[in-house]
Amino acid sequence: MATALCDIYEWDQLGSPGVLDPTCFGFPLEGFRIFSKCSTVRNMEVDLKEVPMDVDTLCLVLHVRTIPTGSFSRYQNLTRLYLYGLFHVSARAFSGIANLRHLGIEGKYIWHVLTIDMDDQAFSGLENLTRLDLRNVVIFGDYQKNLFKPLHRIQVIDLSENEVHRIYRLTTMLQSLASLRILGIKRNDIVAARAVDCISTTNIMNSTVFSPKISTLDLTSNELKIVEENSFCNFPHLTVLKADATGLKVINLLWSGIKSIEILSLNAMKNQDYLKIKDVCTVVSRLGVRNLTVAQNFISSLPAESFEGCSFLWSLNMSDNLLWAFTNDMAKKLLNLRSLVLSVNKIKRLDLCTPGIPNVLSNLMHLDLSFNRIAKIGSGSLFCLAYLETMDLSSNYLVSLEKDTFVGLDRLQSLRLDYNKLFLLENFYFDHLGSVRVLGLRGNSLKNDNSSLIMMSDLQALSISFETTMNLKIRQKQLTTLTLEAKSSISVGCTNNCSLLEVLNISAPVIYIDSCKHPPFKSVKELYLHENHMMQCLPIVTTDSEGLALRSFTKLEHLYYSSSADMPFYKFSSPLNNSLQHLLNLRHLHLRNLKLDIKNGFLTPEQLFWNLTHLRTLILEDSGIQDFTDTMFRDLVSLELLIFKSQPVKTLQEGLLDHMESLCYIYLNDVPLDCSCEQAWIRRWVTTHPQVRVPKLGNQTCSLGSQKMNYLHFLEKDCSLMIGYPLFIGTFSFHMLFLITALLYHKMRWYLLYLFYMLRTWWDYRGRRDRQRQYDFDAFVSYSSCDEAWVVSEFLPNLEERGPPFFKVCLHGRDFEVGKDIMDNIVDSIYRSRWVVCLISRHYLRSHWCSLEVRMATYRLLAERKDSLVMVFLEKVSTRSLSRYHQLAKLVKKKTYLEWEEDLVQQPLFWARLRKAIGGDGAEHQDIIVK
Repeated sequence: MATALCDIYEWDQLGSPGVLDPTCFGFPLEGFRIFSKCSTVRNMEVDLKEVPMDVDTLCLVLHVRTIPTGSFSRYQNLTRLYLYGLFHVSARAFSGIANLRHLGIEGKYIWHVLTIDMDDQAFSGLENLTRLDLRNVVIFGDYQKNLFKPLHRIQVIDLSENEVHRIYRLTTMLQSLASLRILGIKRNDIVAARAVDCISTTNIMNSTVFSPKISTLDLTSNELKIVEENSFCNFPHLTVLKADATGLKVINLLWSGIKSIEILSLNAMKNQDYLKIKDVCTVVSRLGVRNLTVAQNFISSLPAESFEGCSFLWSLNMSDNLLWAFTNDMAKKLLNLRSLVLSVNKIKRLDLCTPGIPNVLSNLMHLDLSFNRIAKIGSGSLFCLAYLETMDLSSNYLVSLEKDTFVGLDRLQSLRLDYNKLFLLENFYFDHLGSVRVLGLRGNSLKNDNSSLIMMSDLQALSISFETTMNLKIRQKQLTTLTLEAKSSISVGCTNNCSLLEVLNISAPVIYIDSCKHPPFKSVKELYLHENHMMQCLPIVTTDSEGLALRSFTKLEHLYYSSSADMPFYKFSSPLNNSLQHLLNLRHLHLRNLKLDIKNGFLTPEQLFWNLTHLRTLILEDSGIQDFTDTMFRDLVSLELLIFKSQPVKTLQEGLLDHMESLCYIYLNDVPLDCSCEQAWIRRWVTTHPQVRVPKLGNQTCSLGSQKMNYLHFLEKDCSLMIGYPLFIGTFSFHMLFLITALLYHKMRWYLLYLFYMLRTWWDYRGRRDRQRQYDFDAFVSYSSCDEAWVVSEFLPNLEERGPPFFKVCLHGRDFEVGKDIMDNIVDSIYRSRWVVCLISRHYLRSHWCSLEVRMATYRLLAERKDSLVMVFLEKVSTRSLSRYHQLAKLVKKKTYLEWEEDLVQQPLFWARLRKAIGGDGAEHQDIIVK
């Protein structure tokens, strides 16, 4: 099934992260089963036919004026529905979808204009809805007092960007929603929280009881400059208060009516004068706050006394500030702290622990100091953090570590040292980290590998980068995930077979596996090879060692491979050659950037995917394969997901997809196609395989020269009957026949015409011998009408009246049969006459009929192979004039002819020679019978 407006995704069919990236205006999508996103929906009845009936998450960009009643009732499995546009929502618009749990509606952004209007009964039928998000929606009209009443089970409401302005209007409309727990009213221009915003919780007679027990209130990005006494009395059960990017004076929370808060967020506050850490800690103490976030507030330095009152905090986040230090004196005030986040500051040194005072931050379990300026950590600087489990020191300036830097961290499980300036690993670096399970050393320029990691026997995940060529032997038996980076080459092997290693991620131009005789990575199920152009087995004993390297991963199920952009001169093959076919357990294959391999002949794509009978997902991202033959995918019988991304395609041969019996989805993301009728089979194939979804194929374009066309429209309009090739053959044949006919007509029409008359005459005289042929005339005279006076006065008297012998002459003006076709008369007269006498003059040469007569006489001469033509020139004609009439000029060169003499003395000789030519000798004349 091909769609034009809708993308369709399945959670289990998303391929590699980032390849298919379903989004819907920031609404949550995690865990969907079938998600469909349709853009530019203009007719809901027609356009939504592309949406699968079993869809559970639907995202629509609507270009309609109204959502009518029961618009989505056909989708009984729908649990999440997100709408965007500018429209009116009618009463009971969402009726018939009883399983809906999350509804999100966002109006098209127009400055300070709410673009979506809703009927008072718009939510009728949504009794099971648990979450509602409304943005840029009119929800406080006088006609909407009952808008939220049908939402009996609602737990989360986000009313961001709806110009609420007054909390009173909000609490009035939501007062009956007893299940409501989380309320978001971000970016609503709420300037003040007034005492009148408080609804009495006891005045039952006036029906003003506020039923919801709100636990989370989000006031982010409101002004909130004023908080009057008891203004938040309707939120006595708060556990989470977010007041980020507000002008809130924190101390005012003490008399706002809030009883207690567990999590308080005060990020990016608008008025730093109101954000005094001492006041914040007073609020923390009075309201029982356990988790405090004060990020992005330009805090540069703090006296230790500021944290008086924060001693009961469990979590403190001061990231993205300007702190230069976090001292031991500060830490002493935070005795119960379990999580401390100080990332993205300007801290240069650590002074958390003081010798002789072991109880400072003794409960701390998580410490984040990433993105600071720490260049050195002194010996024993962290000894007091006895319960620390995770520490992030990535993106600092660490060049080396002291011998006892990590002493005392006996419970540390995760240590991130990525993207520092470490270049040597000393043997003593990790002596005290026997319990660490995750170690990050990526982004460093390490030049050695030694026994410093031996002590980390429980290590399960290791990521490390090397500056130079490195020979790495993995000794950790518990290792499950390994990430390696090298700028040149890396040799990697295991001393204990790495039997638990399942994920291997390597980024290096050259990789050596040590050794394939005893494959070290037989247990690896996921292999990611980045920017690679060579992968070989050690020792290198055969030319096929490159293919053997990848084959050694016998249990591999997931493979990502991208080739290096730099192609060395010594490269002669690709690691993928003669290797994929042997990975019989492969389920997921992602190939990227193979253009140079294919261009230089290092990789043959025709047989690349053969024998992969268990492959379920194939992703070709800029793979360089442009021509897909009908046998290329012949063995992909289990394939369910096929993705082309940033992948130019020139040829898709018919039969390419015929063997994919399990195929469910084909995605063409940013795929340039050629407009070619050779691919017309795709349209038929999609029609006959409705179980295969091809999202947005109806919106796919193709190139015809410089012109862009809709791909399916092109196939339907120009290739639907597959007449391209027959039409070409037909038109070509017609044009060739026309040209040949025109050429024959121009060059040989007289030959053909004479042939016709000759055959007809032959038919008339069939069965007779030449000696029995009868001639009606002695001579047929071909002359121009301009010379008719000479013919009558001179020619006829001398031939017909003076004798003997007396000749019978045929003249067109006298002897042609009346009513008969001129051409028939000419041919019959020529054939009925023993001789043809051509009286040639300048007028004769310009006459069409005379030219025709001499041609017919010439063809008769050639056909009968006997002399039957006499040429008489009545006047001098230059050779140049005759050259225009090539047939006559040829005869003049080959035959003798007579010339008329104006001299009276010479004329008797002329007539005598002409009579002799026409009469011939007696023997010949006896065979002629003249009627």
